Amino acid sequence: MKYQLLNVALVLSLASAALAADFFPGQPLVSAAYAKVTAAIAELDKANREGVGKHVDNALTNFGAAQVQLEQAKKNKGSAPASAKKLIEQAKQELSATPVSKEKIESATKLANDALKKIVQAGNAQN
Repeated sequence: MKYQLLNVALVLSLASAALAADFFPGQPLVSAAYAKVTAAIAELDKANREGVGKHVDNALTNFGAAQVQLEQAKKNKGSAPASAKKLIEQAKQELSATPVSKEKIESATKLANDALKKIVQAGNAQN
């Protein structure tokens, strides 16, 4: 429950920021990864409220796209992109078990939130 409130607040704040500009100006790949992980978190929140269905598949798709973006990002971002990719992979593994339980969704959401922090680190790293 506490993660749901955090996720709702995070998604709403990120949606308003997305309308304003890039998350990380001049770093479109890091910005795209951030947007994809945020979208995955929103899908996981829907899965937690409405039932698994297509929401988990959408989250997995977004996680995969974020991993590609992080792989293509500049290599001078320190260890943050690699750490974010690892956390995303762990979240994907949580969601790959069938059936996907609410506990697995919550665990994947926590991992995705941790990945967002690493992406922010990468975005704030010197170019």
